[in-house]
Amino acid sequence: MPKEAVKIFEKIYETYPNTKEGMNSLFMLGFIHANELNDYKKAKIYYQKFIEKYPNSELATSAKFELENLGKEPEKIIQR
Repeated sequence: MPKEAVKIFEKIYETYPNTKEGMNSLFMLGFIHANELNDYKKAKIYYQKFIEKYPNSELATSAKFELENLGKEPEKIIQR
């Protein structure tokens, strides 16, 4: 039910953008769009926004990795 999750994470981020939950929700929006919905355009937007807003968070490295590997097959990422 990724579309329902997107709605929930959007609501959390919009309501609490300056909290840990808001930060995690923004990351999850990118993750769901990339890995569940295969909407790489939206995933890119969310990951870039995440990196801009939370550059020092623990998830910033993961967001950068996800951004660099959008749309790539897991096997290709592992080979690299």
